[in-house]
Amino acid sequence: MQVRREYEKRIRGLIRGYIHITKERLHAIHLHVFQRLRRVSQLSFADIAYPNATHLGFGHSVGALHLGRTANCYLTESGEGGI
Repeated sequence: MQVRREYEKRIRGLIRGYIHITKERLHAIHLHVFQRLRRVSQLSFADIAYPNATHLGFGHSVGALHLGRTANCYLTESGEGGI
């Protein structure tokens, strides 16, 4: 059973392609605490040695949101549970 949702926005990810964002998740992304992740580096000081290494917390969190949603859909459809 495929659940049809209304998507508010699409974010283009380099690895996963387009990530579809619902209205509720878009509201969470626009919160100040989530936007602060744009300034948090995932690599600590590695970007000093490797200037192209720009893995920020924001992109990491959006990717984690997508993978969590994918895992939840899989578990729900397989009958194993899910949220």
